[in-house]
Amino acid sequence: MGACTNITARKQTELEIRQLNEQVEERVQQRTAKLIAANKELQAFFITRFLMTSTLLYAVLMDLVRHC
Repeated sequence: MGACTNITARKQTELEIRQLNEQVEERVQQRTAKLIAANKELQAFFITRFLMTSTLLYAVLMDLVRHC
């Protein structure tokens, strides 16, 4: 009877470990998706900022050239 109890407990523990691993994997996937979205948003912000800065710099340079 003791051997059956040990096997049953082991099977139950293995099942719990598998379930926990699945939960962790799901959390990792969710957090990865959030990080990817945040990274894309940050990239878009920096691209916009770069374009605005470049446009402003070009305008300043053109103004300087006109006044030379």
